[in-house]
Amino acid sequence: MLLSQQQDYRLNRGEFCWDPSNSSKEVHFSQDYRHAFLLESNYLFRSIVGSRPFMDGSHYWEIVADARTEHELKIGVTLQQKFSVTNSFCDYDFGFGFYGNGELRHNSNSEGKKYGVPFKKKGILGVYLDMDKGQLSFSINGVNQGVAFDDKSLRRGPIWPAVSLLHQGGVTLVSGLSKP
Repeated sequence: MLLSQQQDYRLNRGEFCWDPSNSSKEVHFSQDYRHAFLLESNYLFRSIVGSRPFMDGSHYWEIVADARTEHELKIGVTLQQKFSVTNSFCDYDFGFGFYGNGELRHNSNSEGKKYGVPFKKKGILGVYLDMDKGQLSFSINGVNQGVAFDDKSLRRGPIWPAVSLLHQGGVTLVSGLSKP
């Protein structure tokens, strides 16, 4: 298969990668834009956004934590592609995220409902977006944590996958998966 045919095949399977042009400039990416890593002296969340939006349907992807990560991640989706990526995507009203300290975040950088179990630098975090129902759910190491968000704004696209890293941290993205 030619490279462009491989890319078309991946897109048809729902694969995506991180988009460095819509991500914090402090984050470094692998050549295939699937691994992202932040190493800086500041203690500010830096957001990275997926390369393509979801417009409808159901989507599942996984985030594999980098063992060098020092602080909890924020993982989820954003309804806007363009925003100040020097802040966490879920600090805004258009962001929906699971904060690795065991809380949800939506339109707040400091308050959220308890959810799931803490998640930092070990394991696999699954993200399931069901746009037919307007629901966002997470799993940790294959264990479903239940519906995190049930919101009518999650029913219509565009919706982009997003992650926020703090100080020193990284993730590897696995996309184009079927819901387990």
